[in-house]
Amino acid sequence: MDETLKTFLDSIEAQSRADIAALGDAVAEEHRAKTEHIRAQAEAEAAAYKQAELASIAQQSRLAADARRAENRRRLLALRGEYAAEASALLEERVRAYTEDAAYPARLAALAERAVTGLGAQGGEVTLYLRREDMRHAEALRKRLRGVSVTVAEDAGIAFGGVIAESAAQGRRADMSFDTALRDARSRFGELFDMEIS
Repeated sequence: MDETLKTFLDSIEAQSRADIAALGDAVAEEHRAKTEHIRAQAEAEAAAYKQAELASIAQQSRLAADARRAENRRRLLALRGEYAAEASALLEERVRAYTEDAAYPARLAALAERAVTGLGAQGGEVTLYLRREDMRHAEALRKRLRGVSVTVAEDAGIAFGGVIAESAAQGRRADMSFDTALRDARSRFGELFDMEIS
């Protein structure tokens, strides 16, 4: 083989090897870049998914916490209602027991006297309203209230005892009934337990 031809072929072979090496480097770099891009994209998608999952978990936690708070409030209101109802029932029971006690007639007379005095009806006419069970004390009340003309009438609106005095001439009433006192107590229970009691 001619020396010139051999040199020429060697030159082409060397150039080919250099081109192949350069092409291999370029392919490797492109592969590395694509791999890096895919990895970065995968990491970004994973981070976004993780963030979305965390946000979803946080939202679910908030919803669960809100639900627990609502349930606790409902239970608290129910307990308040039970306590208020029990307190009201206990008070009514004690009032009923008191009106059966031997001391009640004297208390009823004292309430009637106080009501009439509060009306300033001495020397005038007064109507006393009682519950049906207390009408048996009518005569004793008339005797107790001297200096005033007393009419005693049954009032179906009084269920627990006590008395309501009324002066028609003055257009005034003095309510000393236990029913009104119980309503006031229930109202205080409502304020105490932060709710209305029916």
